[in-house]
Amino acid sequence: MWVNDISTLNPLPPAKFRQWMQKPNNLANELRKVCNTLSVKLLSQHFDYALEDEYAALTIEKNFLDDSKICYIRKIFLEGDGCPFTYGRVVVPKTVYLHYQQKFDGLGTRLIGETLLYNDPTTRRSAFEYQRLENNHILFKEIFSYSSIITPLPLVSSLWARRSVFHMEGKHPLLITEVFLDSIPR
Repeated sequence: MWVNDISTLNPLPPAKFRQWMQKPNNLANELRKVCNTLSVKLLSQHFDYALEDEYAALTIEKNFLDDSKICYIRKIFLEGDGCPFTYGRVVVPKTVYLHYQQKFDGLGTRLIGETLLYNDPTTRRSAFEYQRLENNHILFKEIFSYSSIITPLPLVSSLWARRSVFHMEGKHPLLITEVFLDSIPR
C-alpha cells in the first residue's frame, strides 16, 4: 500500500534507501554526484493497461480513457556507470500522450523529467508516496523480468519505491514511479 509519510512504512527502509527516497525533486541530479556517467536504458514504451493503483493515483475515472483504460507506459533503468540504480515506470493517460505525442515520441534515451517536466514552470508535482514492494508485487516481478538484459540484479526479497504525479501545464497528469535497486550507492 502506498503511503504519504515514509515514517509510516513498516518496516522502515534501510538508511541507504531512505536517503535516496527522500531526495527532493530531480533524482538524476543527485545520482550524477555519485557516478561519472548517468544514462537511461530504455526497456519499453508502448500502450498497455496501467495497474489499478496507478489509475487511482492519477485520479482517472475508467471511462476517461476512451473506455479502454489504455495508457502510454515507458519503462527504463537509470544507470550510473553502466550499473542500474533505479527502475522507472511512467504512466501517461492516452489523452495526455496524444496531446504531447511529439514530445513523448522524441524522448528516446533522454530523461523525461529533465526533458519535459522540470524546465516547464507550469508543471506541478504532487507529494511523494512510498511503498515497500515485496517479491510478489507486480512491479517487483516486472523489474526482475528484465534481469537477463542487464547486469544481473542481486536477489532480494523486497524493493523500495516512491512515486508522484506531475501535471503538465498544471492539468495533464502523468505518474512517475522510481524503484530503488540494491546497486544504488550509499
